[in-house]
Amino acid sequence: MNRIRSSFLSRFALAFLPLAAAADEPAKSPIRIDLVSEAKAITPGRTFTVAIRQRMKPGYHTYWRNPGTVGLATSMDWRLPEGFKAGPLQWQLPQITTMAAYTVWGYEKEALILADITPPKSLKPGDQVVIKGNARWMCCGRQCHPGFEELRLNLPVAAEPGFRKRLKSAFDRVRAQQPQQSDAWKLTCSADGDELALHITPTSPAAIASPGEIRFFDYDRQVSSDKPQVLKRAGKGFVLKLEAEEYTPDQLNRLRGILVSKKGWETGQPGVVLAVDTRIAR
Repeated sequence: MNRIRSSFLSRFALAFLPLAAAADEPAKSPIRIDLVSEAKAITPGRTFTVAIRQRMKPGYHTYWRNPGTVGLATSMDWRLPEGFKAGPLQWQLPQITTMAAYTVWGYEKEALILADITPPKSLKPGDQVVIKGNARWMCCGRQCHPGFEELRLNLPVAAEPGFRKRLKSAFDRVRAQQPQQSDAWKLTCSADGDELALHITPTSPAAIASPGEIRFFDYDRQVSSDKPQVLKRAGKGFVLKLEAEEYTPDQLNRLRGILVSKKGWETGQPGVVLAVDTRIAR
């Protein structure tokens, strides 16, 4: 296990060697990051949604919740007023991008990472509230730029929230990308050495006949982001062949993540992201 961790850290360091050069050269940051809200105001006791918004220069990217073989995910340490509660981060669908010689999972151009926040009922219309938290991220291109900043958002308290139309539309797109359960498909996983096989079997007439191109993104560094994923027909269903992540610090007995099909999974249903949480039969 120590050898695996040492190899992973060495590979990680090599991928980020440009960072050392960047530290010696003052450069304008390739990323703009801020905290935004689709609601114009906070309503007492009513959950509202904010987002960490990242806007990257061309040629740069940030990282999804599991970056893949190398990378660092964005994180947020909330510093909320008394009585406020934040839910888990809701991640925009990842893109396939590159860091040095490696294929990784992240975001180019722009990303919204959502979080629901519930305020106390004791708020009074007319109050002003500051939502803030310490954000950490890594933005990479020809060079890597780690970032740490306190993000702040001032919002008034009102009887009705009102919405910013453009932001609400963008938030809704990310909400539609959140993983869903489906009774129309059965998902199981088997392992043979370094190869994992995700079996995708229809169990209902509602299952779409052919979901087209399929991509799996895992949560726990069990699957390599840098190796190809091969889809094959298997009876009435499919098998997606995956390569295990060589440099993971922990080999787990469950496969968790999201399975993405741009064509969707059920007839008449728009969802393209299936939640995966299944035992790995080794």
